[in-house]
Amino acid sequence: MAIVVVGDINVDEIEKKIKDNFSKYKNPDKPKERKTFDLPNHKETLVAVETDPDATSSMVQFIMKDSEAYQPDVTVEQYNQSIIENLTSTMLNNRLRELVNSTNPPFTYGSVYHGGTYARSKEGFQGFAMVKDGGQMNALKVLLEETERAKRFGFTQTELERAKISGII
Repeated sequence: MAIVVVGDINVDEIEKKIKDNFSKYKNPDKPKERKTFDLPNHKETLVAVETDPDATSSMVQFIMKDSEAYQPDVTVEQYNQSIIENLTSTMLNNRLRELVNSTNPPFTYGSVYHGGTYARSKEGFQGFAMVKDGGQMNALKVLLEETERAKRFGFTQTELERAKISGII
């Protein structure tokens, strides 16, 4: 559990409130083991189609899992790589936002990022889009095409400058 206090505060008063509200909670003597489940690598493309009659919207998602298990950044080189990944995601997301604002958008919202998956031990490059019913295949196609276009041809200097201004670095 974590508590974050933000603002112009009286430290003594807030510390007392926190102690009054949370001192009754104690960590268990024998905490439950937190299991970690491995997400194995595979060569083939796996596809799942799920439906929910109560859903009010549709979405598509892809995950390109990293081949190695997740390791936190501990070196300057790793940190620099994460900055590059953030810049790349920002530039690609700017392109996706332009598509959303086009005359005939392939989706109502789209985004990509590199980060944690549903398995704690694995990260990956991921994308998703919110779509109108029936537009799932086209939305997935556009997401993957834009990702591949960025991979093959990169970004313009203008796109990089715009991403830098957004506060990534």
